[in-house]
Amino acid sequence: MGTEKPYRNAMQRLERALVNSWAPSEWTAVPLLVAVSGGADSVALLIALTNVHRKQSGKGPLTVAHYNHALRSEASDQDALFVQRLANKLGWPCVSTKGSGPPAADEASLRNLRYDFLASLAHQIGARFVVTGHTQEDNVETVLHHLFRGTGPAGLGGVPRTRDLAEDVLLIRPLLNVPKSNLREALTEIGQEWREDATNQESIWKRNWLRNQLLPQIETEYPGASDRIAALIDQQQTLLLGLEQRACQWTDAYITAQQNAIVIQRPGDDDRFSSMHDHQAIRIHALRGLWDQQGWQRQAMARQHWERLSEVLGHQAAETFDLPGGVRASAREGGPLELQRPTNLASPSRQE
Repeated sequence: MGTEKPYRNAMQRLERALVNSWAPSEWTAVPLLVAVSGGADSVALLIALTNVHRKQSGKGPLTVAHYNHALRSEASDQDALFVQRLANKLGWPCVSTKGSGPPAADEASLRNLRYDFLASLAHQIGARFVVTGHTQEDNVETVLHHLFRGTGPAGLGGVPRTRDLAEDVLLIRPLLNVPKSNLREALTEIGQEWREDATNQESIWKRNWLRNQLLPQIETEYPGASDRIAALIDQQQTLLLGLEQRACQWTDAYITAQQNAIVIQRPGDDDRFSSMHDHQAIRIHALRGLWDQQGWQRQAMARQHWERLSEVLGHQAAETFDLPGGVRASAREGGPLELQRPTNLASPSRQE
């Protein structure tokens, strides 16, 4: 169990940060599903949500969800028991499930298992929102991971605050701008314990290596670097909002999307949107969004692939070529660009 030096009114500050990030009027009257691992971040989130819900006289039911990956045998079972007891203490129902079969081999697979469970449970209880305790550090780690792996403007925008988890279910991360230390201060102030996952110290996982080795070294050489990276993420997200608006306009003007097929008109010189069409950043951002909407794999789509697509859209010549993930691009001279993908290919992993 973790313990740290208390700070006065830390829980009140956490509740205020939650309210500023996510207006209570949006969630206190509807069913809510809160993902709780037993770690400090999710425990602090649950308690802050509970306090705000009750201060606002919320009518919507809150349900606690816990996925036991069974990676640490008895310790994993103790995590599940801890979460169940915490939910009982706070007066909320708790639904927990335990993974079966061989353990997942990577972080993405583990995340997919959790998200599948959360999406299914949200539908069962009629929850509109699934809430997770991701923090500022999670955002910084994600951007560094994207940067080292290779990314574009969207990847530098960090973890999205909200995204669709399933039909009619929205995943929301209201504490993305809150440092982990603030959450632990709040828990210590009220005497609330949490669980520590020993595997978080194992640097075999890339995210753990970033958290435990790289970021502390960066902070040693550049104190406050994490805060400055977080500020840069906020700025990037503002720029991305503008880019997203233009990409949506471009999509509406030129795109027809069907199942496993996309048809993109190539405008002539007299097209009223031609000036917007000339911007490669708009075209590529829109194309990335279309890939996600279609459920096409884009992990293997490198910069040169997006740029080639963008280049073809900038002229009227005939071209045919293949892209990663089984997508075939073809265009007749003077005609639209058509993108097609066979229906029997595997679906991509869930996003973060």
